Amino acid sequence: MAIYGLGRIDCTPVEKALSNATQCVEEVKQAVDIFNHKLVSLVNDLNTKLPDAKFTFIDFSAIQETNPLPVGSFSNSTCCKVSIDFLCEPFTKPCLQRYRYAYFDGIHPTEVINKKVAILSYNSPSHMFVHPMDISQLVSDWSARSNIPK
Repeated sequence: MAIYGLGRIDCTPVEKALSNATQCVEEVKQAVDIFNHKLVSLVNDLNTKLPDAKFTFIDFSAIQETNPLPVGSFSNSTCCKVSIDFLCEPFTKPCLQRYRYAYFDGIHPTEVINKKVAILSYNSPSHMFVHPMDISQLVSDWSARSNIPK
């Protein structure tokens, strides 16, 4: 089972607006870091206490921190005009180059971020993003234990 940690909610347009901040909100980042750290501990405990099950932690925040596009061509602003609830204004057109934006509206990451998270969750080059294994290793381990051909 893959368990995803919290993403960079400290950097969402809604969080920055509510905090009157121009940069990511440090107090929220600290809370996210504590939550994710405790989630890693939970995954370790589950793997120890339930040896017939396998769990892995996917660090959404760490993946989000890696920029998918060259510096200067990527925006942390929203891809649409947002309403008071930080969702897209009804009946307005979103930006044309959505792949250049981190956030679709004030809350939700765009496809470019979600695609990067999916790719690095499945086949991670680093344990910086997954613990103790990526999803491909999780599946491989399950297949080997279940005598299922790959």
